[in-house]
This record gives sequence, C-alpha cells and structure tokens, in this order.
Amino acid sequence: MTTISLRRLADGLIIVESQIYDANCDSIFRKLNLALDTAASLTTIRSDVLCSLNYDIFNPINTLNIITGNGYMDMGCIKLSMLTVFGCSFKNVRVGIIELTKEEYIDGVLGQNILSMFDYTVRNSNNTMEIERIKNQETTITP
Repeated sequence: MTTISLRRLADGLIIVESQIYDANCDSIFRKLNLALDTAASLTTIRSDVLCSLNYDIFNPINTLNIITGNGYMDMGCIKLSMLTVFGCSFKNVRVGIIELTKEEYIDGVLGQNILSMFDYTVRNSNNTMEIERIKNQETTITP
C-alpha cells in the first residue's frame, strides 16, 4: 500500500493530481486537478481542457442523464486515449464532459469508474491517502 499526501483546498475539497493525454495518445499531455468525489459514478473533465487536447466534445459516444446536487442534467461522454491517476495509466477511459467557468479551480471530478480500481483509505487526521491498485482489475476501462 502506498501513502500519498493530499492537497486539500480551503473549502475542504481533496485534489488529486493526474494527467490526461491528447486524443491521439501522442506525448502531449496536460496535468489536471481533479476533485476526489467518492459519490460520483463517473469521472468528468472540463470541456475546455478536452478541446485543448483535440477531443471532439461535440460528437459524444453517448449521453447520460445524471443526478447532481442541482437536479438532473444530460452529460455527453467521450473516451480518453489515456488518463494517469495515482501513478497508474488507464486507456480508453469513458469520462463525462462538464462545463465549468475558467475561474473554477478544478479541472473535473475523479469518480468511481476510476476509484473502484483501487482500495483506498482517506486519513483526514494527517491529510494522507493510503492507496493500493486492485491487481485483478483490467487496465483498459470500457463503458
């Protein structure tokens, strides 16, 4: 099990640093700040971040009707070429496309489609997370 230090914002959000690769899985990538959300079923990423890496957000692979704190909404989904989280890389990850203003301080939300690939414990007392990759899970995530 690996212990990582957590970055916690003033409002209590836990930020997980990750990397997203461009649509062609070239060596072009961008670092992301994703909010850890154990209640979210799907990882979501800002539309402007996806566009900057040549993802076609206007032709989603499917649309989900999801429940948020503000009610129901339709959310388009795309597949990422690769996402790296906690030092593990995942190919063909389905993520939701979200709209956030550029003033927002996160790039998206890390949800259960990725978190379920790990055993983890958040230690609020010392701002750490103990995390271990579940060995019997596949590296490639498909919807």
